[in-house]
Amino acid sequence: MQCDICGATIPEGSKTCPECGAAMIGTSAEVASKPAAAQPKRRTWLVVLIAIIALAVVGAGGYIIYAQMAANSGPDAAALRMMKAFAAYDAQGILDNATHASLTTTDEATFAKQAADSKKNNKGLPALKDIEITKVSVASKDATTATVQLTAQWLTDAATGKYAQRDEILTVVKQDGKWLVRLFQ
Repeated sequence: MQCDICGATIPEGSKTCPECGAAMIGTSAEVASKPAAAQPKRRTWLVVLIAIIALAVVGAGGYIIYAQMAANSGPDAAALRMMKAFAAYDAQGILDNATHASLTTTDEATFAKQAADSKKNNKGLPALKDIEITKVSVASKDATTATVQLTAQWLTDAATGKYAQRDEILTVVKQDGKWLVRLFQ
C-alpha cells in the first residue's frame, strides 16, 4: 500500500503513514472510490499560504517602485537634480532639468563652455556640496508651480577649498508632465 500524500510505502493494516503521519482511510482502491471531500487536504493550507506570500511580495514590490517613482518626480527631486548638476559643472544635466523660454542653441553651447571653464578653474572641486531641501511649497491654485527652498555649501575659494553656507529659493514648474527648474528668473 502507498500513502496518497507523500507516496511512501506503508505496511498493510497501518492506520497512519510512518513518513508524513497522514491517516490511512483504507486501501488505495477504497480511498480512490471515496468522494473528494473525504480525501486528506493537508496540502491545501500550504498552497494558500504560498499564494498569500506571493501576493504580499508582488504588492510590496509594486509599492516600492511606485514610491521611488513618486520620490524622483516631484518638485524637490527636480531641484536636487538641478543642484547636483550645478555641483558637478554638468551643463547638459542643468539644461535637462531646467526650463527657460529664451535659451537658444547658441546659448546652450556658451553655457556648456562656461561650465567646463568653471570646473577647470575650480580645480575639479564641486561647486556646491551638502545640499539639503528645507521647504517645498506647491501653489494650490493649479499645482504646476512650486517653490523649493534649500541650503548648500557653495565653493567660494578654489585655492583654499573654502565653502560658504548659502540659502537658495528655486521656482519649479510642471511642464509636459515633468518638473523643471525655471532658470534665470
